[in-house]
Amino acid sequence: MSSTQRIIGIILVIVAVVLVVMNVVNRSNKNDVPQEPIVQTPAPIASQQLCFYSSVPSERGFPDIAWIRMNLAGDNTVTGEFKNLPSGIDSKIGTFSGVVSIDANGISKADTWWDSMAEGMNIREQLIMNYDNDSVRVAFAEKVDRGDGVYVYKDMQTISTYKTIPHVSCYWMNAKLSVEDYVRANIKTLAPQPAVLGGIMYVVRVSADPATSTGSVTYEDGHMQYTSSFTFMLGTHGLVSSVALVKK
Repeated sequence: MSSTQRIIGIILVIVAVVLVVMNVVNRSNKNDVPQEPIVQTPAPIASQQLCFYSSVPSERGFPDIAWIRMNLAGDNTVTGEFKNLPSGIDSKIGTFSGVVSIDANGISKADTWWDSMAEGMNIREQLIMNYDNDSVRVAFAEKVDRGDGVYVYKDMQTISTYKTIPHVSCYWMNAKLSVEDYVRANIKTLAPQPAVLGGIMYVVRVSADPATSTGSVTYEDGHMQYTSSFTFMLGTHGLVSSVALVKK
């Protein structure tokens, strides 16, 4: 091998070594540069309306009623209405709005703000609901004023009391509530008996079942109390077209 060939070989070896060193340095520098965090966007939740209804007999003779209408949007937000109507205790009703998410265990959670009304007072408060195809579990726990008149759960880690409300068909619940509201609003003309001694008819309690198109109502005029069954018909969009009380 000539001296020229030896020199060329040495140069090629030196070039190869330099390239290897530069490659190692470049890789090291890339590892030192802070990388952008990977942000996982929650999977969108399909737009839909969910309904939950509960009526539980109580010792007071009237049922404890609670229902929720939940409107889920495709952007993972939720709006709705929650009415908690316990027997013999002041009711608490109002609308809510917030966001929904699904945790690693597949549990759907709605974290909302509830503009509630109770005893004639309006309060904005935190309302957390875990739900699935069977029921919704509403978190009931001690709340405190966070300093601006808005009430939040005192300790998120110790929430252990939930009110469970079964899932129902929205058509069934909406029709039921519509009929019951109609009977309350029109009992003066629906009642087959006239009010006596200057009294005015009003509903004490009413329950309708859209599955059978029947119901029962207890009403009075301040002097006499009556209980009657009734039948009803629904028109388009579940609106009430007629109600007829059965005189006993």
